Amino acid sequence: MDDQCYLTIIAHGYLRVSGKQAESFLKTMTTALMSNLAGIGGSVQALILSAEAEVIDRVTLIKTGDEEFMIITSPTLHEEVLAWLKAHANLADANGPVFAGIVLSDESEALTALTLFGEKCTDILQELSANTLLAAPKMGNLRMVRFDTVTAMVFSPEPYAQPQYQLFCSPVMAEGLYNALLSFPEIEIVDADRYHQLQQIDDPWAAVADQGRYYHPDSIDLMHLVRSEHDFVGGKALADRMGESNRK
Repeated sequence: MDDQCYLTIIAHGYLRVSGKQAESFLKTMTTALMSNLAGIGGSVQALILSAEAEVIDRVTLIKTGDEEFMIITSPTLHEEVLAWLKAHANLADANGPVFAGIVLSDESEALTALTLFGEKCTDILQELSANTLLAAPKMGNLRMVRFDTVTAMVFSPEPYAQPQYQLFCSPVMAEGLYNALLSFPEIEIVDADRYHQLQQIDDPWAAVADQGRYYHPDSIDLMHLVRSEHDFVGGKALADRMGESNRK
């Protein structure tokens, strides 16, 4: 990789889950390895499955507060994911709500994420932040950093083939930050396909996410995102399916 840096905006969905039982709710609703979310700034990729163990979406979970999490969904699936989560958040039994006090909100219109990656992107963000990027207190993979007049939540997911940062802020602020980044001649704008190519990502999910049909995680090579304890929605169906596969 040369000194070129790359900038992309992919319109993912952004959902927020908060409340005292938010972690228990996400443990039930996703295949996430929850130990990765132990501290603020912790993150993990996971699946949301139907009761029949079919993939509704592949998501990224980020712990953004003591009782608060961000869910990053596929660009076209955030409404479906939100509806699925709301249906389960409202479940009740004879003793009352199963998950009391869960608050779900759709922040897809309130947040924009600029993704900057490449060997020199750290140097660029250091300069744009007046050398405060690396000095800012880091919680897991999160920092709050001021870039000129814009304060952004900076997420540095790992691992990737090269340094990468996702800068979260309001759409209005994102426009100014976007223009500021374009003042650096070494930054090139790329689309989602070019992003995956440059990051050397062979993503089976990208090929099926927009097809409007469901697949089992083993059929699209996503079992590495499933924790071994099948105590999540669709877990029993998946365990039964994998047991049948192993017997064949």
